[in-house]
Amino acid sequence: MSHQHLSAYELADSKIGNGRFFVLMAAVLLVQFLTVVLTHSPVVGKVHPLFREDGPIEALSPVGYILCVVLIIALGGSKFALTRAFSLIVVLLAMATRELDFNNRFTTMSVTKVSFFRSADDPLHAKILAFAALALTAWAVIHMLVTYGRDFLAGLRRLSPMSVAAALSVSMIALSEGLDGIARPLAKLGFPITLETILTLVKAEETLELGISIFAALAILAYFSARQDRQGMLK
Repeated sequence: MSHQHLSAYELADSKIGNGRFFVLMAAVLLVQFLTVVLTHSPVVGKVHPLFREDGPIEALSPVGYILCVVLIIALGGSKFALTRAFSLIVVLLAMATRELDFNNRFTTMSVTKVSFFRSADDPLHAKILAFAALALTAWAVIHMLVTYGRDFLAGLRRLSPMSVAAALSVSMIALSEGLDGIARPLAKLGFPITLETILTLVKAEETLELGISIFAALAILAYFSARQDRQGMLK
């Protein structure tokens, strides 16, 4: 079968069994919203135990990234994981280690700070390892953008479940980072920031962070589902 025919089937992936993925995405978004709105702390002025730094949601976030890697290997095989999905796996593992605070757990400060590499308080080998990890992660992100960026945008235009789920995952990265520490600058701008507002922002941030890996997993499942459908059509 020609590449033109294959492209036509690829363009049809938004119509092949995509309903279940959009239902799942809508359900996750609804659960996230209800979790933030309906979850109230039993102790006034304290964040609900679900959203604490050592709480269940915080603990589930790195687990979600690891499960995404397991999904890729289980559905695509080791060869696929080490070739086409390698950059994605690097990013997923980097996100998992960040959630586990590996960026500052073994050093005097975060390895993402320029001052870390100037500091005399951390050994040279730690700086070398940190630089290698950061360089590998940066390469993986650039590789994904260059290699899959165009297909991703094309998938968004045709409402491909994989692209939509991936877009939601990336959006939640941006939103959670934006909410982190936003209360102080908002207060400086004159917005009324109450304790209740701060607690709601904390709940939203933690819920969004967990959603990153959930939507990444849905994107992975949608990709392999579409690939299986296309292979079936080509037989």
